[in-house]
Amino acid sequence: MGCMQERSGRNDEEAELNYPLRELGFQFIPCIEADLVIRKFSSGDFISSAQLQQILTRLNLQAVESNEVCHSFYAQLSEGIQYRRELLLLACVQLCKGDWAVKATLLFEAYDKDTSRYLNREEFRVMWKSLQTLALEVLPAVLIPSESVGEYLRALHVCSPQALLAAEAELFVRTDNVSLQIFRNRLMIGKLKALLHPRLLRTYIRGFYKEPSRHTEQLTPIRRHKTKKEVDIDERFGFTKQ
Repeated sequence: MGCMQERSGRNDEEAELNYPLRELGFQFIPCIEADLVIRKFSSGDFISSAQLQQILTRLNLQAVESNEVCHSFYAQLSEGIQYRRELLLLACVQLCKGDWAVKATLLFEAYDKDTSRYLNREEFRVMWKSLQTLALEVLPAVLIPSESVGEYLRALHVCSPQALLAAEAELFVRTDNVSLQIFRNRLMIGKLKALLHPRLLRTYIRGFYKEPSRHTEQLTPIRRHKTKKEVDIDERFGFTKQ
């Protein structure tokens, strides 16, 4: 499957998927502020149209109908006249600016439903499913994808179950529950930082893809060497340093 190949050191499909997201304007808003505002002006699993308008106004974000990208994005979150609160929270955690530790904390708290300060395997699987939906379905839907992007996303859906198993094994080491501190630490030192941005998550999943017709060929996951080239990764994906 040619679209899964890296071209000249970069992935053309990712460049196409990433381009329109800046029009949403999330990159200018601190993720912790976005999280607080969404929680303040909503409750339960859904957000009403009036509540969404309040949230966007408070965060100085563009209105739903302000441009084609915004319209398409919020349309993906809508169910009837309401909007899925969980996916909006996740989009803000991933796309808004902020320190990686803050993003990891917000992500953890979004799925620690009983406020036990622990995350179990089932809660993590629910988290993964929602992050996958955002990265492979909701955000790509803001553009009319090319044939190669459509093929790329279908391939990621195929290998996502294997990626989930690997991520779960990396997070839960000889335990079925992890504390907030362990969750943050695992995201800092390993590949699970991919949970904090849709592009990083797609790249992580892509690392488990194997060419069906050529079994010896496998895409190489992102390597985490501390080189000068890697210094700007935090800034690129909205992870500010403190």
